[in-house]
Amino acid sequence: MEKICHDRDLQGAASFNKLRIITIECCHQLKNLFYLSVVKQLLQLQKITLRDCEIIEVIVAEEAQVTVHEIEEAATKIELGQVQSLRLEKLPNFICLSQEKNSSIRDQERSQLTTSRRRSLFNEKVIFRMLEELELTDIKIGKIWNTSATTECVQKLAKLSIVSCCDLKYLFTSSLANGLVKLLHLEVEDCKSLRELIATESGPEIGNCDVKFPPLKRLSIINCPELRGVMVKSRSTNEADDAQPSSMNNVESLTLSDLKNLQIIWHNRLSPDSFCKLKELDVRCCDNLMTIFTKDTLGSFLKSIEKLAILNCASVEELFKVGEINLKELVQTQLRNLSIDDLPSLKHVWDKDPEGILTFHSLEAVIVSRCWSIKNVFPASVARSLKQLQKLKLDNCGVEEIVAMGRKEIDAVVKFVFPQLSDLKLMRLRRLRYFYPRKHTTLWSKLKKLDVFYCNRADEMEIRNGQGGPDFPIGQPFLNMEEV
Repeated sequence: MEKICHDRDLQGAASFNKLRIITIECCHQLKNLFYLSVVKQLLQLQKITLRDCEIIEVIVAEEAQVTVHEIEEAATKIELGQVQSLRLEKLPNFICLSQEKNSSIRDQERSQLTTSRRRSLFNEKVIFRMLEELELTDIKIGKIWNTSATTECVQKLAKLSIVSCCDLKYLFTSSLANGLVKLLHLEVEDCKSLRELIATESGPEIGNCDVKFPPLKRLSIINCPELRGVMVKSRSTNEADDAQPSSMNNVESLTLSDLKNLQIIWHNRLSPDSFCKLKELDVRCCDNLMTIFTKDTLGSFLKSIEKLAILNCASVEELFKVGEINLKELVQTQLRNLSIDDLPSLKHVWDKDPEGILTFHSLEAVIVSRCWSIKNVFPASVARSLKQLQKLKLDNCGVEEIVAMGRKEIDAVVKFVFPQLSDLKLMRLRRLRYFYPRKHTTLWSKLKKLDVFYCNRADEMEIRNGQGGPDFPIGQPFLNMEEV
């Protein structure tokens, strides 16, 4: 199929004025979707899906104008005022949504025009005021919106998904980003050239713009190797960073994966309420990332985070830098699930005992695997507060002791109580010698499953009930249990 409409008179008639949904797939001879005269009749169109069409270049094309009236009409803007969903997928020759036709342009000039317009998907010719969902997959564009786009273009947008758009260098300008007052979901994947989410525009007024995404709940960025930060640093005419802080105060889920050049997650000075509702943070395969939380963000983040997963990050050395934070009051964290895997440089989960600063009483599951530089898992005060812990799994790590020695309990017999722990797995811990390196007792009233295997120092370990004798450390059993 080369055309949807062949008859010029039909195009001008009200033949499509009740059309609501159009889906086009695998039409490899189709060069455009509609001519301009047809678009004016699409008064009810709400959803456009265009997928796997090899030569299509535009959605709206203009006929060769033959009258003065037609030329004047072609110069006016076209509004698709009811379109709420636009999906474009696997269109290798797609240029933009609308392109003018000028038969007087020579082939070379037309080629230059095509190259220029390919940089922006949306232009000023066709307007989508009601667009709520935009999904772009494998489209060769350098920009989504042109630099003259106003916030009116994105004020209804609730979901934006960008996949395999390899020429795209950024998503929004900072001024346009502030118009995303209804954006709930933002997903970016396999964009090889993407350097920043929000372009740092020049000029003091734009550069100091306070960037906010008030309603955004889910942010996912996967396999964008050129991206260096999630929250970009605004340019300022002042050498000091006096720009207004950025804010994402409703984000509940943040996923970052396969970002090879990501060095720090939070570039900007964040406002106090940024990420205050974040419940899930998943970071994977970010080899240059050294720090998950900065000293300015740790306290506020841990007030809300319930699930934290850090996997396959070669440079991460510490997760919780407790020693650097300055909190005026005790923070009761909401962390329930902690999963750490393949962090070869990880030395500490907590860099120091957070007693008096942070509590982790909500932890239900802790999984640590393939972390060969780590010597222990919990500080003493954290281990004593794990009243809700149900599952503890340590696998293939350099752990020598599960609980680090507390400074206040050098001579005292320490008691660790785990009233909810039912599943304990200690596997391939070749350096493990102690649960705790001083005199202690433990209570495991609900323990149902205990797996200990492939621990090379098993001959130095004991697992028994009752208190250990005073001959410490040789006489202290590995798990000294009062009750199982």
